[in-house]
Amino acid sequence: MVKICCIGAEYVGGPAMAAMALKCSSIEAVVVDISVSRINAWNSNQFLIYEPSLEDVVKQLRGKNLFFSIDVEKCYSLNLRTE
Repeated sequence: MVKICCIGAEYVGGPAMAAMALKCSSIEAVVVDISVSRINAWNSNQFLIYEPSLEDVVKQLRGKNLFFSIDVEKCYSLNLRTE
């Protein structure tokens, strides 16, 4: 499984990773942010961002191949490869 980390859970990061996780089930998408309230919103049913179908996609994939965390170190533990 390919793992991708996105730093920033606002208007671009969260929806972009949700769309990527939806279209590419072999990808594990981790969205991290230093804002506890922002991450808590993504992990609850209190979405801060409205995009058509976004709420349904996040609810469907959250905990499967889409994760939201304040643990920035989690990004570094993905065994990212540089070439």
